Parts: sequence; structure tokens; C-alpha cells
Amino acid sequence: MSKTSGLAIASLVFGILSVLAGWISYFGLIVIVPSLVCGILALRTISKNKNAKGKGLAIAGIMLGSIGLLIQLIILSFFVYNTFVLDYENKVYLGTTQEVTKEGLEESLGIVKSRVYFYGASISKPHIENNQIVFGIPEISVGDREILEGLIQPLKFEARIGNTTIFMGGRDITYVCRSSECSGISPREPCGIGADNQWVCRFRFSIELSPEASQRQADATRNLEVISTDGQQYLSQKVNFYLDDVLVDSLNIGADLKGKEVRDIEISGSGTGLTRDDAILDALRNMKKLQVALFSMPLPYSLTISEIRKG
Repeated sequence: MSKTSGLAIASLVFGILSVLAGWISYFGLIVIVPSLVCGILALRTISKNKNAKGKGLAIAGIMLGSIGLLIQLIILSFFVYNTFVLDYENKVYLGTTQEVTKEGLEESLGIVKSRVYFYGASISKPHIENNQIVFGIPEISVGDREILEGLIQPLKFEARIGNTTIFMGGRDITYVCRSSECSGISPREPCGIGADNQWVCRFRFSIELSPEASQRQADATRNLEVISTDGQQYLSQKVNFYLDDVLVDSLNIGADLKGKEVRDIEISGSGTGLTRDDAILDALRNMKKLQVALFSMPLPYSLTISEIRKG
């Protein structure tokens, strides 16, 4: 009379436990070994005894035990990384001199995360600790310091026609171009020497407005007069770009845009330097700052780098 191997049944039970318990605790380590040992012994016993059953149970137990072992190895690798690797990173602490609320700090953390994503930077474990935003960064190069500066500035972008706000960064922007096809040093305006004998280079990049913002633009331009300048027709008021309430650029509005809802527009600005290369680098830095300001919401608090602990 054939009989199912008890070792095969035990292997299956231990295998199931190893998979179930492996995700929630290290208890999986206790049952993985029995699932594998019982499964292997069961297969040996069944191969020698023709009346014994349970080969499929033993194989299933071995497979589940192997899966449980893989789960434990994954958990162990995360533990080792978090304990020994991340502790050797530079830890950056962002604080504020203002009184902050928990909700405001959590909002700031979300904005910092979105800016990090836009920069394509690599940080680890961003979290709130003692009313500060804390994260790890492997190294701090010159480029990383520029990124850190971009993370802590309010970066409130606003476009106005007269006293009317047409759009603001974050909420009114659905797309910000970062590719070379629609952003970079302006090919229409070559770099040149400015009035103060410094090089000046202009940049441009395209964005897409929300339907609500394009409607506000149409409403703000509908009653403007058309004027002629150097043989070109423009509207009587310019669109002014402000960053943290400081005017950074002004552009003429073509007469053909009067009262029209336009979603695709171009943002521009400039950079300066003692040499042409310096002016290009400054222009690209300024462009990146505006791109970040348009991509993300402004910070509710002004952040400061209160501490950098080297790993």
C-alpha cells in the first residue's frame, strides 16, 4: 500500500511558511532550512521506495524554500545597504529660520523631491527629522552644490502683463522642455559684448500652459493697443517674467497674439561673463533655474543648508 511521505508534506508546509513569513520578519530563515532538507530527504526516500508518494510535494517544498531564501537575501541586501552604505554618504540637513508646521514641511519635502527628479540628481532616503529635511548624497561636487542651491530657493515664477498675473510656475505649466530641440542657447541671438564690456548670451526654452492660463493670457491681451516698433507690430504692453518677485526678462507680444489663447510659448533670459564660455555657462545655469521654477511649485518656506555631515 502506497503512503505519502511525511518528509514531503513537512517540506511543503515549511516552504509555504518560508514564503509567507519571509516578507514580514526574519522568521523565514528558521523554516527555510527544514523545507530544503526535508524536501531533499523526501526525494531520496521516494526514489528508493516504490510505494512512497509525495514527489510533487517535495519538489514544491524545495521550490518554495528556494523562493523564501531569495526573499531573505533581498531583505538582507537592503539591510546591509541601509546600514553600512548609506551611513557613509554625505547627509544634507535643510532647515528654516521661520516657524514651520508639519503640513508645510511635508509640502516642502514633496517640492524638494520633485526638483531632485527634474535635475536628475541622485539622493537617498529623503525624510523629515527634527523639523528639518534630511537626505543622503554620495558626493558633493560643484554641480551638486548648484543643485542644492536650486533645492532651497523659493523659486516663485510669475508672468505678468501689466498688473495681471498670466501664469505661475508649477500650477499653470503642463510641460517644460529640457531637450536640445527646444531649449538651450538661442540661435537667433548670437552671444556678444554688452554695454559693460561683458559677454552676454541669451537662452530660450518652450513650455506649455494649462488651458486656464492660456485663457487668462487671451483676456489680458484682448484690449491692448497695437503699436509699431522697427517695422514690427507688437501689443502695447510686454509680458514680464519675475523670479522671486525680481524682474528677470521682458518680451514683446506679437500683434497676432491679441486676444488669442496660446498654450505653447517660449521663455527666454540671459547670462553674462568675462568670456563667451563664461556667459554660456551662466546662461545655462539661469535657464535651469527658470526651468525648475516653472516645473515645480514654489517652496512655502525659505530653506537653508543648516548642515552637511560628511560620511
